[in-house]
Amino acid sequence: MTAAPIRRVFMAFEPSYWRGQLCTLGSLLRHTDAPIDVEILTRAEHNAALDKVLAPVRRCHPQASITPLNLPAAELALCDGIGFASHFKAEILFRLFYFGLSRSSGNAAYVDIDTVVRTRIAALTEAMAPDLPLTALPQGAASGPILNWRPDMGSYFNSGVLLFNIERFGAEIDERMARAIALVPDMAGVCDYLDQDALNLAFDGRWAPLPHRFNHMTIDTRPLDLASDHILHATGSRKPWLLGGRHRYTADYLAEIAALGIPPWARQDPFWVLTRIKRQIAAKLAR
Repeated sequence: MTAAPIRRVFMAFEPSYWRGQLCTLGSLLRHTDAPIDVEILTRAEHNAALDKVLAPVRRCHPQASITPLNLPAAELALCDGIGFASHFKAEILFRLFYFGLSRSSGNAAYVDIDTVVRTRIAALTEAMAPDLPLTALPQGAASGPILNWRPDMGSYFNSGVLLFNIERFGAEIDERMARAIALVPDMAGVCDYLDQDALNLAFDGRWAPLPHRFNHMTIDTRPLDLASDHILHATGSRKPWLLGGRHRYTADYLAEIAALGIPPWARQDPFWVLTRIKRQIAAKLAR
């Protein structure tokens, strides 16, 4: 038995990651082998910025179905009211509300906006477990604050790429996503990977392993056949679009961003060091 085909891909929009978003979207649409609906969770006040980001994508892929999904006020208030324990922003929580807002149907894949997606949709579908609601990359044993909620928790997954078998387990996925949302307020300020930890608790024991080639993280030392279907995931705070950052995936990122016709001077951020210093100073002054 195999899972039904993936019909939709979703992600969130965070304006400071606009270069990453371009790379993720452009690479996804450049390599897909089937019509898919792409849905992007965002704030209404960011619609103009998102339209600007989407312009080169739509120019290169005029047949693509790309739909912004604005979070309602109540959901935004919950996300914005959370205290984060690390450098993350409220947008990391947007994906938890996706299935209640989506205008599409069918099995779904979520991808972070710091990925290079070089895979056919058919290959992703083949990687999806037919007998469990979620397929994700194993990331060792659970550790840290998450064990305060479940001391006997076993394996832990990375949430940069998630495959949802919604056609077979729709009601269960809705229930478990609601459980993750309910966990977030209590976990805020305690868990560094807030949304990822909440998803791990909500889907504990109900997920299957994703082959590492579909979420090949920066720290992964396992060999990867770049001629095969794969997804590169630029984990960590230093991203491929930061000029001089010497990221492992910089060349891959630049190839995809160039394919969208982005001029050389706009492909990387030359001011990221100054921005980071300003943020660190502001954080110290706020204490």
